[in-house]
Formats: sequence, structure tokens, C-alpha cells
Amino acid sequence: MNNLLIRNYLRDNPHVAKQYAEKKLNAIHKGYTTLLSYSDEKADYVSNLLEQAKKSIG
Repeated sequence: MNNLLIRNYLRDNPHVAKQYAEKKLNAIHKGYTTLLSYSDEKADYVSNLLEQAKKSIG
């Protein structure tokens, strides 16, 4: 459910989607290439995205 909320929020907010894509690329460029390290690196950002997505639907 949370993944769908974030997906829809990103679809409705292309500027946020671009920022998220940059965050993901930066994580890889910093060397976070295993699934766990990559996920940990972007966890706070994804948590904030989820909160924004929840607020956007009321």
C-alpha cells in the first residue's frame, strides 16, 4: 500500500520524482550498491516521501 501511495505521489509531482531519481543515483555514485546499503541510504528520504504522499490524499 505504501509503495502505491509513493508511486502515485511521484506520478502527480514530477519535480519530486526528479529529486528522488537524483537521490537514488547519488546513492549509487557514493558506493551504496548492495540492496541493504542502498535502501538504508535512501530510507529517510522515502519516509519523508510517504508522509508527503499521505498528506496529499487528505
